[in-house]
Amino acid sequence: NSLDSILPVLRDDERRVIDCLLKENGEIAQRKVVYETNFSKAKVSRLIKNLSDRKIIKVEERGRTNKLHLLKKPKKPFGTIETQKSAPEAQNDQQPPSA
Repeated sequence: NSLDSILPVLRDDERRVIDCLLKENGEIAQRKVVYETNFSKAKVSRLIKNLSDRKIIKVEERGRTNKLHLLKKPKKPFGTIETQKSAPEAQNDQQPPSA
């Protein structure tokens, strides 16, 4: 299974974690995911546990922090996968009309 076949079944919050990993070539510190997603540490921990249990990512404990590794590889090179945005996210990308 490639990441491409898994992305459509991920929830939006799980997809945001995967997006962070993709931007960092499949490896990122957990605290950076907290910073980039603006999710709470508890929420990121739950999401990571869920993704790890499903064998999508691997968690490497490093002292008081965790390093996350993407186990499922995309068919396209890192950084080129566009994830589908939900309707509200897509609306936020639109520019407001100029006055």
